[in-house]
Amino acid sequence: MSNLVKHASAQIRQMVLNAFGAAVGQGIVPPVPLRDFKTEFPRHNPEGSIRCDAAVLNAGALQWEPRELAEVICRFLVFDEEYPGHCRIDETGMLWFSLRPQWYTGVLSDILACQSAYGRSLYGKGKKLLVEVESAPASGSALTAQRTALTAQVLSEVYTRSGYWVFRRLGRIPDGEEPLSSHQADLVGDFGFVPQEEPLKEQVCGKVLELLETQGLARQREGDWRYENGEDCCLLKENGRPTRFLWVLASCYEAIAGQGYEEILRVCSGCREEETRMLERAVKALCGAKLQVCLISSVKESEQTGFGEAVRLLCCDTEPLKPLPIRQENIEENSAFVLRMRALLDRCSGADPVQEPSGLWEPQSLEETQLVCKLALFSNCLLEVLAFHNPAILTQYLRELVEIAERMALHPPAAQCLLITLHVALQILGIEAE
Repeated sequence: MSNLVKHASAQIRQMVLNAFGAAVGQGIVPPVPLRDFKTEFPRHNPEGSIRCDAAVLNAGALQWEPRELAEVICRFLVFDEEYPGHCRIDETGMLWFSLRPQWYTGVLSDILACQSAYGRSLYGKGKKLLVEVESAPASGSALTAQRTALTAQVLSEVYTRSGYWVFRRLGRIPDGEEPLSSHQADLVGDFGFVPQEEPLKEQVCGKVLELLETQGLARQREGDWRYENGEDCCLLKENGRPTRFLWVLASCYEAIAGQGYEEILRVCSGCREEETRMLERAVKALCGAKLQVCLISSVKESEQTGFGEAVRLLCCDTEPLKPLPIRQENIEENSAFVLRMRALLDRCSGADPVQEPSGLWEPQSLEETQLVCKLALFSNCLLEVLAFHNPAILTQYLRELVEIAERMALHPPAAQCLLITLHVALQILGIEAE
């Protein structure tokens, strides 16, 4: 998260707590412990204000109407912090804090100082992370393979920018259960995922089975080994052969125990959500709850349609590396966005270069206010991608940023800051901006 966003939110939070304390001290509200409340930039925010829901959340416990409680809070607010400048109340009792010019100047100064490093953080603190692509045999199409690889590629870039030590691998399971065809493997290789030197050995499956049996999670029934952990139940060995579930579980174990990865992000296709969640729980039971193992299925259309369109949006008007079946309506829609994006980049590139804002920079319009706030939330956007393992969040952020910028005349330093942010976002998506 951007330090300026955090600092402004923390200052507002402290001001609200102080106002509550002052109201309690004068006997206006009872000394009841407060529910936790949020101070945040809402997603759609035309005025660029920080929202605080303290009055809405605590009105019931204090036996007040939300708006009346908000008015009490406002009466006792002391604006002695650096960034908050004014507070207004809406009809629901929500508090909206505007920010002083110092905050906007700080946002633009940070972006101009960071340049291509804008958005980086130490969130992962150097943890060793394995991002592995694995595709089920039934997934079939080259488009599915590319979607899986693109999901993994974008997540890899975001994790790298967030301080993780990231390795990319194409999972290999022994012959007869090959996860990707040679054609699909070529597609995945285009995104920097290299296959393991050798397929996983069956003896690793045996080791995992022994460990599960020791922990009481593996039992033999009618000649077949089963994994049983509460409501979870799955075959581990059938007719003497490890099942795919055991192969994948063994692959995760081998990466954690043998290669020292603290976290694994395994991006799959053709897997049902419940299967991936069960596998995730099995890995944690096997290797310890402190280990972070996430399995993502990129096959669900309801979740991936936006990303499926977005990852093609900036490359659909160029010759793809491999022939892919793309619907005509998607090509037209995404090509239109490509043209808008490139036109905006041209406008930004034509602005006079600026090293830093001179003096205090105060937005001259609501559009400028909204633009700077959206730029400040770029780091938050990357953290959201990590939290939800969803690259579509980044592409949606790009769309919203472009829509704001297109409506206004761009002047330095806002144009230069927008140019930097767009270039960084496109770099994460693996796209070279022209």
